[in-house]
Amino acid sequence: MKALKFLLRSLIVPSLLFVIGCLINAFSQEEMQFVDNGDFDNPQRPVALFTHDEHNEIAELEDCAECHHLYEDGQLVEDESSEDQYCADCHALKPEGSVPS
Repeated sequence: MKALKFLLRSLIVPSLLFVIGCLINAFSQEEMQFVDNGDFDNPQRPVALFTHDEHNEIAELEDCAECHHLYEDGQLVEDESSEDQYCADCHALKPEGSVPS
């Protein structure tokens, strides 16, 4: 019986506390986003890293399409966003017609 109590105190309880601590830490991380600059030949700034929700709150943005807009045939598509695409999917390094770089 003493061996079982010792085992519980010395191995199982600390192990459980460690696992619980790791889980709490993992789920408490804020959603960090980055804007990749890998498409540029000579990037002049480092990759932008920011907390997405905090950025939107400070900028008073509620509609994702403000940044993640979608155009078809030169017309803004209402109530659609390009969140699943990279900026470079639509924007080149240099302006092309009415599409900014």
